[in-house]
Formats: sequence, C-alpha cells, structure tokens
Amino acid sequence: MLSSGKPVVARLSDGVVLVSLPGDLAADSVPAAEHALTLARSDGAGCVIVDLAAVSFLDSATLTLLVRWAEDLCRDGGEVVVTTNDPRVARQFAITGLDRIVRLEKTLMEAVDELVLPAQPAAAT
Repeated sequence: MLSSGKPVVARLSDGVVLVSLPGDLAADSVPAAEHALTLARSDGAGCVIVDLAAVSFLDSATLTLLVRWAEDLCRDGGEVVVTTNDPRVARQFAITGLDRIVRLEKTLMEAVDELVLPAQPAAAT
C-alpha cells in the first residue's frame, strides 16, 4: 500500500494483476475501489489478487462490490484471490459466503508464489 491511501493496481505477470486496497473500506471508498478493480479487468487479467493486508474493516457496500465483481470475473473464466491476515476480515468473508467465490490467502507472497511464479519460465541452467 502506498502512503497516499489510494488503491494501487499493478500487473504482476501476463494475466495476473494486483489490486491493493488501503485502510478501512467503507461506502465512501467504494468508487475508488471499483475504479481500481475495473482497471484490473481492462488490463486483460484472468486472475486478480485483491490485497487487503492494510484493511481491518469492510462495510456492506464494499463487500457487495467485491461479490459482484468477483462473480463477474469468475463467470468470465477468471479467478479472484484475496489476501488478508486479519481474522476479522476473513470472518466477514466466511459470514457472507464470499469465501466460496474467492480464494483467501493469508499473505500476498503466498498468492504470488502460487499464481505468478509457476507461470514464469524456468531459468536455463
């Protein structure tokens, strides 16, 4: 997360894009989050990692956005992986059933190891 408190979008590899969402996510942050997620889709990502490492609170508007957005990407054959090590955030995903739509990983590195590194060509020896 950058200190600006704004979402960050970064291409990690062909087909994998990272969206890092900052701070507490409430109704007033939904437009910025939606813009970041839309940028990730427009980049041709088949897999989007949504990093919530800096998030300790998500309100219902943000959860609704993530559900709608994840369902759309999955329907198009994509995958959404959410990273969070905060048990409160993970619990919100379980309570709402969002953990059945997206895959949860505890750290960004776990998600990158699984999604980006296997796609990289092996170095010649």
